[in-house]
Amino acid sequence: MAKWQGHCCRADELNFHCSWQLLVVGASFLFLVTFSWVPCEADDLNSDAAALLAFYDGLRSAQKVTWDVKQSPCNWQGVFCSPNKDRVWLLRIPASELYGQIRPGSLGHLSALRVLSLRSNYLFGPLPTDLANCTQLRSLFLQDNALMGPLPSFQPSRLLTRIDLSFNKFNGSIADSLNSLPNLRVLYLQNNAFSGQIPDLRLHDLRQFSVANNKLTGSIPTSLQKFSCTAFSGNPLCGAAQLSPCFKIPAPLASPPIFADQIVERRILTSSYIAVIVVALFLLIFLISTLGALGLFRGGIGFRH
Repeated sequence: MAKWQGHCCRADELNFHCSWQLLVVGASFLFLVTFSWVPCEADDLNSDAAALLAFYDGLRSAQKVTWDVKQSPCNWQGVFCSPNKDRVWLLRIPASELYGQIRPGSLGHLSALRVLSLRSNYLFGPLPTDLANCTQLRSLFLQDNALMGPLPSFQPSRLLTRIDLSFNKFNGSIADSLNSLPNLRVLYLQNNAFSGQIPDLRLHDLRQFSVANNKLTGSIPTSLQKFSCTAFSGNPLCGAAQLSPCFKIPAPLASPPIFADQIVERRILTSSYIAVIVVALFLLIFLISTLGALGLFRGGIGFRH
């Protein structure tokens, strides 16, 4: 005889109530084992298409770009998919008169994206922080727009090799979180409004770098002094061989105190100088008048002869 949750079931004569309980427990266990391995929301081509459309709908104008929702996003203009056509790998829409903001919750959901190129458009506003969710991103080209705000953290995107955010309106400091990108080879941040000091970027693979024409101050880190002075021009920086050396401006010396008798003495000297100048001018005028009178007298005598 076997016991099951307080009810007795005979081995040779199983009653109906016990068999029903066993069936419910078995089905529940099978359901948990089967569906516990299924993710709640799988990223696929459909989710990529939804992310692209969210970006497109957030723009105020995109006259040169048309996407047919009846077709696969792999056939959309500027969209390139993986060889299996199951994920979006590249989004390249440069110089296409895109006007508007990059809406949060759009491009940041392209978890398989490898290249994002939206350079030379009319994009403005801050760069969404969820763009860091594109953990497969290798290249980011957003130069020549009107993007502004602080530089977001790209820390999760450790595969990034190229970042070009030049000729925008980014401001604030350059975060040292860029050190979390060990594969970074190209970093262009020139012609923005970054301020503060340049962080010590110890990126061994960094080959191309520029922070020219910003509002950066202080010294150039030793790790970046291998780049030419053009990479730092347009900033009041120091430390590199081509730039001015770093030195502290000495404090101005305090002026000695001036006492009352010194003030009186200075006033007397000033009055004396003025008197001398007035007398000299009077004598000069008198001399000129005398010489003029003599000239007229001589002229009169010559006329009589």
